[in-house]
Amino acid sequence: MFVKTARLERGLTQKDLAGDTLSERTIRRIENGKVLPNLFTFFYILYRLDLSVERFLYFINNLFL
Repeated sequence: MFVKTARLERGLTQKDLAGDTLSERTIRRIENGKVLPNLFTFFYILYRLDLSVERFLYFINNLFL
């Protein structure tokens, strides 16, 4: 859910987020919770979303408060 929310906030399509490295199918499956990204994919998505790891962790931490 975080990936989709962050992507939409930035006005990106799944194709935009996937870039030349990932497929739209991969993005769709991550957004729908069908797969967890591996470490490379995780950092690539953060890079494409222009998000720091700290920002991501802040969001995750606040989900459970």
